[in-house]
Amino acid sequence: MPERTAKLLDIRTSPIAERLAALDDFRAAGYEVHVNLSPVVVHDGWLDDWRELLAALGDAASPATRDQLAAEVIMLTHNRALHEVNLRWHPRAEDVLWRPDLQESKRSEGGGVNVRYRRGLKRGLLDELLGLIARHAPYLRVRYAF
Repeated sequence: MPERTAKLLDIRTSPIAERLAALDDFRAAGYEVHVNLSPVVVHDGWLDDWRELLAALGDAASPATRDQLAAEVIMLTHNRALHEVNLRWHPRAEDVLWRPDLQESKRSEGGGVNVRYRRGLKRGLLDELLGLIARHAPYLRVRYAF
């Protein structure tokens, strides 16, 4: 996820720049390298943040890595139980994760009740991000997006 979002949500993990710097090392070691663009969290300026991340991805990856690079794109899914936990230990994160104005309930295959971006809205948001990828990282093959 973009650096600004990661600093808020992906705490206690390696900075995004360090993760991007490892791409060529993994390819050189013989691995097929994919990036997991998730969760896609919608907030003010989210598309600008993704544009910056795509530029950083292109800068960090060598031509050989970009030639085989693929991605998975997954929009945020959240749930009330985790929301309640986060309100106790990391409430600022919930400002962007828990968005009743943008989300709807969804029952998962496992039977849990989650929230996701509303169906019609989600398709448009996903299309906007896929358009950014096509423009700013045309080498990046999207394996799947939902």
